[in-house]
Amino acid sequence: MVKKVDSAKSTHVSLTDAKQHLGELVKRAAYGGERIVIEFRGRPVAQLIAHSETEEVSAPNIVREVPTRYGTATLILPADHFERMREAGERMAALRERIRAESGIQPDSVEIIREMREERDRQLAGE
Repeated sequence: MVKKVDSAKSTHVSLTDAKQHLGELVKRAAYGGERIVIEFRGRPVAQLIAHSETEEVSAPNIVREVPTRYGTATLILPADHFERMREAGERMAALRERIRAESGIQPDSVEIIREMREERDRQLAGE
């Protein structure tokens, strides 16, 4: 597992490494007081912290309790997370329409899956 450690007792790991070592990372956050910063393509996208530290989360973040197989997990997302995802979805939809218009390709299962994911994201966002 490749990791970088910064001065604030945070460990940075890639999303792939986080998936492979989730159990270990959860224990380090929960019992070792470590903050695990998960990166995607070199950019921080999520943070794993002990549940007792969630009260310290600053107001501009979105905090969601989500059910898991083992209880609940707290997700801490940047305040503009859902807005950025919505904007990205709009850009992708415009590009998809342009490609469809130029090539004449009709919607298929990919389109249906995309719509299902968008509905799930709206539910998570509380819309």
